[in-house]
Amino acid sequence: MEDLISVIVPIYNIEPYVNRCVESVVKQTYSNLEIILVDDGSEDNSPSICDKWKEKDSRIVVIHKANGGLSDARNAGMKISHGKFYSFVDGDDEISPNMLERLYKALRNTDSDVSMCRMEKIEACKSYVTRKYKFDCKQKILSSKEAIQLLLKDELDCSACLKLYSANVFGKIEFPFGKTNEDFAVMYKVFANASKIVYIPDILYHYYFRENSITSTKFNRSQFDKIDNCLEMIAFVEKEMPDIIPEAKSYLYRQSMYLLKTICLLGIKHEYPGRYMQLVNILRKGSLNIIQYKWLSVKERGMYLFIAWMPDLYVKWKEK
Repeated sequence: MEDLISVIVPIYNIEPYVNRCVESVVKQTYSNLEIILVDDGSEDNSPSICDKWKEKDSRIVVIHKANGGLSDARNAGMKISHGKFYSFVDGDDEISPNMLERLYKALRNTDSDVSMCRMEKIEACKSYVTRKYKFDCKQKILSSKEAIQLLLKDELDCSACLKLYSANVFGKIEFPFGKTNEDFAVMYKVFANASKIVYIPDILYHYYFRENSITSTKFNRSQFDKIDNCLEMIAFVEKEMPDIIPEAKSYLYRQSMYLLKTICLLGIKHEYPGRYMQLVNILRKGSLNIIQYKWLSVKERGMYLFIAWMPDLYVKWKEK
């Protein structure tokens, strides 16, 4: 008999999209599924849509809970799951009919703990593949360290979706409650617990970009969660994989530079004085490391230092 896969689908106020998403899961060619729909305190018609799906398909379980956010919804799904494997699908997205079958076979055939595919991002008037890899055209088997290194170089997608996981690699790992950037906060830990990660080049996950979705909202305080997650990740790497500290710090510097540029150009540094100085100090303390990073061009290294040491002048330069 095929192994049971628990598919966890968080749902919050996405009434127009629920049917499309759930139908794509129900119609999977891999049929031994436990489909967990987590209604995260929706105030629209999403809860009743979930209940109707439960009546149609005995594989569907519905949780109705108070709103706690995406992480809390995923954690709630994992807590009641019975599957040997997990997969996450956001409730406004869609998956190809053979996604779980392809991921399961790749995982089993390579004796891996995690399998992953590619994602297509769909906007109102266009669609495109979100990320290109150096190994796009072929299957690739990665060690946990290799996967984390690629993650830190932005050469591997950190989304919790588009993947199939052995439940064992999560262990006691949970998505961080009340924070954004939750996928990155979890993914390097999950990869560290995996013996192997297998990548397949098929585009099987379809991410629908909405202007009012969590990931598309304009700057707010929660974006500093990225820095907190980076600092936690560096502490983890220093303890578990000290030989990839340079990649870990480089990732921190990239995130810090992006946020520093953003708050300076938006003219809002006075709204976040503590965080502003934190970003400046991270980049200034890392200046010597940044200069030595051979994978950055001379121009890129110069831009890091320019922003770190002369952020106000950088803004004036950009405004010319």
